[in-house]
Amino acid sequence: MPGLNLTGLSRASSRRPSARRRKAGAREGGVVLPVRALVALCVACMVFVLLAVLAVLLWVVSLSWRHQQLATTLAHSNAAAAAAAAAGAGSGLSAGAAVGDGGGGGRAMDIEMNPADPMHHHAAPPASPPPPTKSVRRRRKAKPTDLINQQRWQQFYRNIVLIVNYKRPQQMAVTLDLLHSLYGAFFQRILAVSEHGDADLGVMESPVKETGQGHDLPPGSLHYSVLPKLLTWHPMAEGFLWMDDDTVLNYWSMSRDNKSRIWFLGPMHKSWRVASLDPKGGVAGGWGGEGGGGGERGEEAAVKYMEDASERIEESGEALQLLKQAVAQALSHLPPAHLQQYQQSIAPKSNIFLRAASDIFYIPQRHAPAMRVLVPIFADHRIVADVAIPMMLHALEHPREWDGHALTDVIYLTGTDVNTPAKFYSPRVTAMHPWGLSAHHHGSHIIKAMSQGDPLLESTIDGERVGNL
Repeated sequence: MPGLNLTGLSRASSRRPSARRRKAGAREGGVVLPVRALVALCVACMVFVLLAVLAVLLWVVSLSWRHQQLATTLAHSNAAAAAAAAAGAGSGLSAGAAVGDGGGGGRAMDIEMNPADPMHHHAAPPASPPPPTKSVRRRRKAKPTDLINQQRWQQFYRNIVLIVNYKRPQQMAVTLDLLHSLYGAFFQRILAVSEHGDADLGVMESPVKETGQGHDLPPGSLHYSVLPKLLTWHPMAEGFLWMDDDTVLNYWSMSRDNKSRIWFLGPMHKSWRVASLDPKGGVAGGWGGEGGGGGERGEEAAVKYMEDASERIEESGEALQLLKQAVAQALSHLPPAHLQQYQQSIAPKSNIFLRAASDIFYIPQRHAPAMRVLVPIFADHRIVADVAIPMMLHALEHPREWDGHALTDVIYLTGTDVNTPAKFYSPRVTAMHPWGLSAHHHGSHIIKAMSQGDPLLESTIDGERVGNL
């Protein structure tokens, strides 16, 4: 045909691919892209599997290493126990087998000389047969769970300051070393407070004395006046646990308590007593709320408890009037915020105060600044600890904000029961009072009793130390 440009047509057709070629290209592209993605996915899966296998191998290696360390520790402990038992039996001594203390070392304890042994009587006739030696009490072997519990308790208490209040200063030199042995494995800082300080023993002196100013107060009742200084010295501590020297602390029973809350006895405890600031006496009004998380029934019981006239503070005459005057003056000097909190916590419609056993309590670090303000107010008015401590704690926050489970099962002995404390001891409670370390049998009995809750305790106590109690 004339005028037809075949060259341009051929070029145009060469630029435009045919439908068949376009379909083939689409099929080719649709196959290549999924294959590449599949290969990348497979590579990622292989890398993930390899990492998982590597993590499992590392976990198995660490677990086997830990079991090997525990086995080595137990082997050394049992070997030391056997050696101590053999040595005690061969020399006529009554020795307690030494068990490892969790750090790989063991120490013998309860070593006591047998005065009837002819080895210690040179004039004894050689023909006389030697007296029978005392049987050696073999302690059970340490278990891995015992060591794990030790680590858990250490982790819980290591940043808590333990403050021991010595109401009996004559017992400091005898018992302070043992107290460090009992609790030093868990509390990194143990401080002692007494009426008279002792630099050699590391005992702080109470700045306020119980004697003088017209009437004497019970020993140790104003030692809490040292708290502001101790709280200032340890700003990084999680909290401060106060304990009297005649209190036995079952630390394993408290290792799950809330360290950010106050620990104190609830209002239903038998040690609580209440009184009115009215000079004529009497208890009016009710309880400002449930104590220790007791709910409505707990609040009703607390109201009835406080209205019972037979449960008033056991003071009489001039002593009670002086106490009421001191409490009223202290309340008048409280900062407004703390006074309002105290009234809401105790009795918003009445003017009462209470006395509660304060042999053991815990202050978290968040309340340390407020305690530095409140303590001097009550100490300057010479208010005893059993009244000042519960009043200050109620001025900090309502009892419903305290740890409702801590210190709810403390055993308090009264009357003739104090003569046989071992009879009433239980490892399931938090603490027991009074049980002082004032004699040899008390020291050994306390260690033996506490070993029911901490089987490794006896292995951490030096035998000579116990024998000197």
